[in-house]
Amino acid sequence: MKLQNWAVAAIVALMVPLMGASPSWAETDPFPGVAYGQEIPGTRISSAVGESWASFNASAAVAAHSCATGSGNAIESNVGARIRSYYCIKTWQATSTTDAWADYRETLAAAQAAAGEESQAWNEANPGKQKCVQWGPITDPNGGVSSGGVCANVVPIADDSEEKDEVPAESVGEGDESSESDSDDANSSLSEAPLPGLAASIRGSGYPFTVIIEGQVALSECPSPYNAANGLIAAIGEGTFTECWPAAAWAAYRIGGDTWQMFKATDGTYDINAVIDNRKKVELLKAKAKEVAEAAALKTPGIDRCSSWSGYGESGKECAYAFIDPKGKAGLDNSSEADEPSDADEPSSVEDSEDKSSISVGLDSTEVKGSSLVIAQRAIAITPDKVEAASISDLAKGFTEVDTIQRSLFQWFPRDRELNYKVESLTPNVCLASSWRVRITNSGLCQVEILITDSEGNEYELIKKMRRYF
Repeated sequence: MKLQNWAVAAIVALMVPLMGASPSWAETDPFPGVAYGQEIPGTRISSAVGESWASFNASAAVAAHSCATGSGNAIESNVGARIRSYYCIKTWQATSTTDAWADYRETLAAAQAAAGEESQAWNEANPGKQKCVQWGPITDPNGGVSSGGVCANVVPIADDSEEKDEVPAESVGEGDESSESDSDDANSSLSEAPLPGLAASIRGSGYPFTVIIEGQVALSECPSPYNAANGLIAAIGEGTFTECWPAAAWAAYRIGGDTWQMFKATDGTYDINAVIDNRKKVELLKAKAKEVAEAAALKTPGIDRCSSWSGYGESGKECAYAFIDPKGKAGLDNSSEADEPSDADEPSSVEDSEDKSSISVGLDSTEVKGSSLVIAQRAIAITPDKVEAASISDLAKGFTEVDTIQRSLFQWFPRDRELNYKVESLTPNVCLASSWRVRITNSGLCQVEILITDSEGNEYELIKKMRRYF
């Protein structure tokens, strides 16, 4: 095989100016007509054909070769021609150009730093989750555009609040369904199941309810009533065919599962319209449950809010989560407005009589676990009674003031006679606890559980850890 001439050039620019010479960024262009980074004519020296790098570098020509101010050395190795070369490339740039690049790099660094700070702040406000912040676009002096994103590291969830808070919101049942139904539209759009036996020798996915037409045809070319959908069949050794579907079979096939199997088992007489109507009603329930969960989540960012639904032989729940915005006051409803939400905050698909509770957890029990500070914050957002919520928050904060290291036998706890809560030692071999004090009798880690239950059944659990200095 004949070796084709080709060259690999490795260019190394040495941009250090010569001693005593004017700097390469002087305003007078020393090489007019030569573009930045290009070879300067008359500066190239080359080896003999086949001469090695060691021999060439030891020559007088290489020793005497140098590049003037405003240029730098470059190396080229032409493998095909077996020639090595040194030459000079232009490195000079006007001050305006260098300043423009300096400004660009500064702007780029500032944008990346700001994106990193925003991402870090958001991640700290939402432990266990991550948000990437985009920066740019930023245009460089050559007209190129730079953009990107910064993803700060995920902030781990604290040990005392690793449990994910899942707060059920109000349930939605069949009574919440709209009186209007789309079943009529579904019935009008579906034809009766066609008689089987119309298929060609090629069988498609919808056999025996579909017809097969030779070649590739458009949907408009499928005969009625087999013009609800069509699909291409490529049969090896047979050719190309088009499978044309009737509406009822196509609807059952798209639903799949037991519906499609039942449709085939009944030779197409299965009432697919009833299935579609039922699915639409279920989707409506799910949509309403989602609205309820989203409305509740907006009131308590950082906490999963769930709304259960049931009806038409199915049940489930829809959940929503509102992220905490570190720049705002998201997470707590500290406004001075009335306790009840405004009309703008309420889901439009829920009756007025139920709107007031759609963003509340008052009808469902909730379990929230975390540190005393976490409990203090979330009680304000979850407990509907603002006075009771404030009392729970104050009680939780009071436990943060209890010394973790004590020298005496007894340690007194904060108390609130109006609240329903209990205090229990999880390490009875180390300490004994009641609602008003803890008694550490032995060395080791004393763990005390404080379980607070509000008037709506919501439960807040925190663990206080202490040691005694003996």
